[in-house]
Amino acid sequence: MNAIVLLLIAAVPFGVAANQVDPNAAISAFEKKFGVSEGKRRNHTKGLCFVATFTATPEAAKYTVSPIFSGEPIAVVGRFSHPGGNLHSEDAKTKVLGMALDFRYNDIHHKMAMLNVPFFSVPMPEAFVEQLTITPAEREVFKAKYPSVGQFEQALVERVAGSHDYFEQYYNSIHTFYLVNKAKEKQPVRWTFYSQTMQALADRATLNFEQQAEQKLALGPVTMDMIVSFPHESDKLNDPTYQWVTSGERVHFGQLHITGLGADCEPVNFDPTMVSPGFELSDDPVLRFRSPAYAISFGKRLSEAAKLAQKRE
Repeated sequence: MNAIVLLLIAAVPFGVAANQVDPNAAISAFEKKFGVSEGKRRNHTKGLCFVATFTATPEAAKYTVSPIFSGEPIAVVGRFSHPGGNLHSEDAKTKVLGMALDFRYNDIHHKMAMLNVPFFSVPMPEAFVEQLTITPAEREVFKAKYPSVGQFEQALVERVAGSHDYFEQYYNSIHTFYLVNKAKEKQPVRWTFYSQTMQALADRATLNFEQQAEQKLALGPVTMDMIVSFPHESDKLNDPTYQWVTSGERVHFGQLHITGLGADCEPVNFDPTMVSPGFELSDDPVLRFRSPAYAISFGKRLSEAAKLAQKRE
């Protein structure tokens, strides 16, 4: 294992369970299933970088001391993406999309990684790796072992592939986080970014999400509202396959204004466990597993990108 990967794993936040499945297994499973696009992410390989600003509402500061929710305009580098390791994934055929954000305030980087689905497909890291490695013949046994997989598939049944572009989506945190306020009180939350423009598109067979994004941004910034939800007392906090009932309390935390494409986000590791003061991680095992897996993928693509750059010189 090269020095970059070792350095990144050493930087994984404290609290990742030692008995979790080896994160190398997840990266190896992606490489075996999709192949390797050198210098690129192993998952969410295809993506589109953008620049934005985020401005929090006054309400947000009541719940967290995080400086990114101070109310000042915060610079953001973001990335829309397709799941999986296919660099040439077709826009017109996808049903699941991701949005990742890197909030930058002085020397603080606060990361978020979200999906346009209401919940995750599996509850544990080992199930995630197994899902990448099973054969079609083993699919039904796997679904019986993890009922959430069938529920996830059912949630996608009525969703039309490619029916919206990157902007016309809602993106969920999936995992639970804790907000910490000035009184050091902690509250569990999840959140969603909702686009203010939800217009249907024509001719899905020829969709090109990058072209759609360019056309829309030529008309002005695209705005997304960040809505934070609080759990009902019966809601599960550490299971990403569980969709919250919620108490009905939802708070508008701010607006993301996407202003342009072309940000240099490919070198960014959008590890969602890298949060600012005023945020804490839950014990969701999938959330905790993401950091070491991201670190391995990040280290590999940095090393590969450096070698490719040397070859071009």
